[in-house]
Amino acid sequence: MAVAAFMPPRLVQYGPGESWDANGPAPALFQKYANALVRYIAKKSLDGGASSVIFEVSNEADIADSAPENWSDTNPSAYTLKPLGSWGRWLWWIDPAKYVLNQWPPLQSHTMSNAEDPTLSYPYQLDARRLPRQLLPVQKVFSQAIVNIRNELAAANLFKMYNKMSGQRVQAALTGGAGSHLNAFATWDGANSTANIMVYNYDPTRVFGNNISTETPEGISLEVDNLPFSDGSTVTIERYLIDANTSNLAKFYSDPTHPDPNLQRILLQRTINGGKLVLTGDALGLGVVLYRILPPTVVP
Repeated sequence: MAVAAFMPPRLVQYGPGESWDANGPAPALFQKYANALVRYIAKKSLDGGASSVIFEVSNEADIADSAPENWSDTNPSAYTLKPLGSWGRWLWWIDPAKYVLNQWPPLQSHTMSNAEDPTLSYPYQLDARRLPRQLLPVQKVFSQAIVNIRNELAAANLFKMYNKMSGQRVQAALTGGAGSHLNAFATWDGANSTANIMVYNYDPTRVFGNNISTETPEGISLEVDNLPFSDGSTVTIERYLIDANTSNLAKFYSDPTHPDPNLQRILLQRTINGGKLVLTGDALGLGVVLYRILPPTVVP
């Protein structure tokens, strides 16, 4: 999907984007528009069965404008570019006779990219398709919108976990010591006799560190007390995990095999003793794990 090639009619009143006041209303309105457009395209595509969505942000010759009508270097009032009129465009246009790229608004190419120098024009020598050698304001806006929506969609599975945590918040205590990065909280849904315990591993040093930082999963020993179930009864535990490789939309985007980004469920069974459930042998690296303890009468 090619984006950043058209100015929304609502923003025409603010003039060409290059002239916008950074503190004025236009940049924020355009960012809102870009977020909405990218979100709509991505969601519509993924909901329709697409395995990925690729955005091309106004930087290639194949989505450049055609040459303006009645072009004149000396008489700018003579040219028009149908159907958008003379209020300006985001992109550049190609001189088909010379394969020379021209920036829009006119003559901006001289100061930004030397685009009228034939030695720099596509397809000759240096590739001038990315004309200014830097991001234009509109490219920055759409690039940020793509990052925003990618992060938003990647967080969707975590919200699914939260949605499964019905009931009232109850106390959750951890005894991992100073070296642990595990945290937890829990809820109890009396109406459905279901306990929900979410454990997450968050280490800002690793999250915001360099790309070669190593990750050591931490072992989890989970004990849930005061369950209103009979001694010796067997309960089913639904286990959901989000980490670097599991239930992770970011992994779905980056991995050519496209691992399932939906919440992947594992079913466990344990016996209740003295109103307690004990679960050992699990481990969690950077990520989140949700345990849903169902009553003995419920088997998914």
